[in-house]
Amino acid sequence: MNAILIRTIKTFYRFACIFCCLTGLCFLLSYLKRNEPVILTYHSINDKCSPNIYPDSIVSIRNFEEHLKFLSQKRNVIGLEELVRCLEKREKLSPHTVVITFDDGYYDFFLNAHPVLNKYGAPSTVFLMTRYLDSGEGKWDDKLAFLINTADSSSVQLTIGGKDRVFRTSTKEEKAFSIRELQSRLCGLDEEELLETVNKIEETIGLRQSTLPITTMRRREIALLKADPLVSFGAHTHDHRDLGKTSDELTESEIRTSKEEIEKMTGKKCLFFSYPFGKKKNLNSRVKSILRAEGFSGAVTAIPGTIRLDSDLFELKRIVVTDNTMPEFKCALVGFTLQRP
Repeated sequence: MNAILIRTIKTFYRFACIFCCLTGLCFLLSYLKRNEPVILTYHSINDKCSPNIYPDSIVSIRNFEEHLKFLSQKRNVIGLEELVRCLEKREKLSPHTVVITFDDGYYDFFLNAHPVLNKYGAPSTVFLMTRYLDSGEGKWDDKLAFLINTADSSSVQLTIGGKDRVFRTSTKEEKAFSIRELQSRLCGLDEEELLETVNKIEETIGLRQSTLPITTMRRREIALLKADPLVSFGAHTHDHRDLGKTSDELTESEIRTSKEEIEKMTGKKCLFFSYPFGKKKNLNSRVKSILRAEGFSGAVTAIPGTIRLDSDLFELKRIVVTDNTMPEFKCALVGFTLQRP
């Protein structure tokens, strides 16, 4: 999908959201869905000054505060554990219930998101990848973002899947589009080929710093956050693997390692899991069975939708929040979103 088409779709969506809010349609949908809880997914909260984070993962601090202000005034914000407990008991929740979650455990959760959450008294669950707890590094698409964002040439020629391709890197917009295009193409590769390709990209571009900036939270940040009753931690595998492709042995290892590490750090039971990538193809009954056997109470996806009393506790839908206007945020809360299933 080219850049012009993407911009056209986003522009149309933005005007559609404004129309829905101005005409009261969004309010009507919110009322009709008032008894369907929503789980929100955030990733990184910063002012777009982090070249080491995949661009679509970022929500600005200002927008995040606006979201929290709205939620504290108009929604019933509860923790994930309370939501799952009510679903297990088939208890009816208060209207307009919202749960806030964060995937990947970015360092700016500690710096930027946590103070805002505390300001509004909002609970949240942070899903951690345990491989990076000592280094503070990010996963491969964050490294890819750093490589492209720090490239000092107007274009980069790379071989992807046996074909030579040129990615433009003159402007911030071109770099963002190239990062998205590369990420999309690399996701289709198997794990070994993907990592090999990222290493080749690094060789082609060359890192401009000897080490990557701190991207994810380390043990020291977790130690400072674990006593906060508004913050809970869940597992996101050890190495952000696509569990729809891994063997039983590797799946069990990824899940068990992350759970045990988090429980050791926090001194609390790790009850919830977030599937890496989170789409239908990234989870299955085999993975759910392993999660149950490991003692998890539920798992969340990246499949868009709301929660019902009969929702599968190991396939809970979420709405991914992007860095958009308030009309778009309000429409996302009722399920009107560009997020793909």
